[in-house]
Amino acid sequence: TISNIYKWYPDWVDARGACQNDGKQPSYMNDNPSDYMYNTREECCNMWFSWGACQDSTSESSELKFYPDWKNGDVCGRKSDFEPWEIETYDTLEECCTTKFDYNLDGCCSVEGLGGCMNNTDTAEVMKYIPDWSTGKCEPKAVELLLSHEVAFAQETAQSCCKTHIHWDEDGCCDQSSR
Repeated sequence: TISNIYKWYPDWVDARGACQNDGKQPSYMNDNPSDYMYNTREECCNMWFSWGACQDSTSESSELKFYPDWKNGDVCGRKSDFEPWEIETYDTLEECCTTKFDYNLDGCCSVEGLGGCMNNTDTAEVMKYIPDWSTGKCEPKAVELLLSHEVAFAQETAQSCCKTHIHWDEDGCCDQSSR
């Protein structure tokens, strides 16, 4: 096929953060092939899109995933067939809603036919504390709203969060943190 004769390059425009090998790379990439042109998609993705979205964007999967559904408002939808540029997918409705639409959590979580989010306002929330390195303090967050990357950092108390994660300014962290 024609795609086998071209090298892979980072496509920030048409593919929205993926690597392509369609021969349509900008001329500056042709002028600097050692910086932009790769023999495999994996090499290109590892160099320019190391967070993994690039590899996921071209995978063919029939698994249902949640995604930001901007066409229907500030809510998430669910489908299995994604275009190569549709790189934002989530395993749960709650993860999609909290990541993309935390300002419209109730509306997003209550989209008909999607099963709703796990958070239940009828029960008391269990809180954990997670570090915010940009402010140097630990913030409370409901356990059911913790994102997958936050779970490893969550602590039972603000003090233990400060001691574990903001140890260089534990006193400043604890003075500022919600307890």
